[in-house]
Amino acid sequence: MSHRIPVFYMPVDVGGDVDIDVAKLLVAMAYDDRAGCQLCSSTSGGWWHPKVTLLLCESWNVFGLEFMRSEVACLERRAVQRAANAITWILELVGKCGLPDPVCELAPALGAERPERLLAAARAAEPTLEVDEHAGAVSSFFTFLVSLRQVLRDAAAAERHVLWCAPQP
Repeated sequence: MSHRIPVFYMPVDVGGDVDIDVAKLLVAMAYDDRAGCQLCSSTSGGWWHPKVTLLLCESWNVFGLEFMRSEVACLERRAVQRAANAITWILELVGKCGLPDPVCELAPALGAERPERLLAAARAAEPTLEVDEHAGAVSSFFTFLVSLRQVLRDAAAAERHVLWCAPQP
């Protein structure tokens, strides 16, 4: 059975290097006011939401989401907009190209869908504070992407940084 530990992401005012203990503290402090702090989480078995996203980036040479490989990262302001643009590009490519084979192997539920159905799911996805794969693989994946993109866009507009925290078991 794979681990079901959420990844967290939220806008923050400080940038630079952040260690995992500080990141966990920031997440804990924001948890009681998730909406006010725009603290979002995504829970997927084995962290497949970020893994699929990274596979799409590798397959299509999309850059800007490398921070997802880290347990903790604090995106500088320029990186925030670049990451939001990368997600927009991924959403467009999914609708035009379908999914590359490595993604279909990692996430068969996504791979079974035709490109037009994937595009419809991507367009129907709404940003939310909490994403859980139990809502369905296709919808939860696109909800993860649009929720992260919304946090990134809001942070870019407010000239803030974004904290990414993916605690390991």
